[in-house]
Amino acid sequence: MKVFITGATGVLGRRVVKYLISKSISVIALSRSSQNAELLKNLGAESKQADLFNANEMAEATKGCDAILHLATHIPQKTMPKSKDWELNDRIRIDGTKHLVEVTGPRKVDWFEC
Repeated sequence: MKVFITGATGVLGRRVVKYLISKSISVIALSRSSQNAELLKNLGAESKQADLFNANEMAEATKGCDAILHLATHIPQKTMPKSKDWELNDRIRIDGTKHLVEVTGPRKVDWFEC
């Protein structure tokens, strides 16, 4: 089985990657930087650089995967965040999810969203 993960370098994502690798499941993870790609490699995952907000890039990145775990977030670090501080997180959860759903097309893909 091959699983594609967004948010694989986050707090939850790292644990999920380690768990799946321990169960001999192949992990392909979205990476936005070379630093994250190196971290993913050290965890035992393959990294794909792509833009979550670009459906064509997501289609290519998820090709051949049996499941998608959408764990990406961007939680504001401020003590008292304003609604504007949540805009990127909202975009990830709304537009990013939309693109991932669109790219699955007629493929049979298992979905887990956390």
